Amino acid sequence: MCAGALVQARVAGCVYGCSDPKSGFLGSLADVSAFPGLNHRFPVISGVMADEASVRLQRFFRQLRDRKH
Repeated sequence: MCAGALVQARVAGCVYGCSDPKSGFLGSLADVSAFPGLNHRFPVISGVMADEASVRLQRFFRQLRDRKH
């Protein structure tokens, strides 16, 4: 959904930290940023501060789960 929004918004490029092996569509499962069937393509830079980003995301979702209990 997010990758599709980037295409629809015609972003100039995307930079992100850690990939999503389960549902990522900017290089993990597929790469919608370079899909030949779409009329907009953009460069993607991945892995920027990947370890730090991964820790932050894990902490964020752990806190969300803890609030539900």
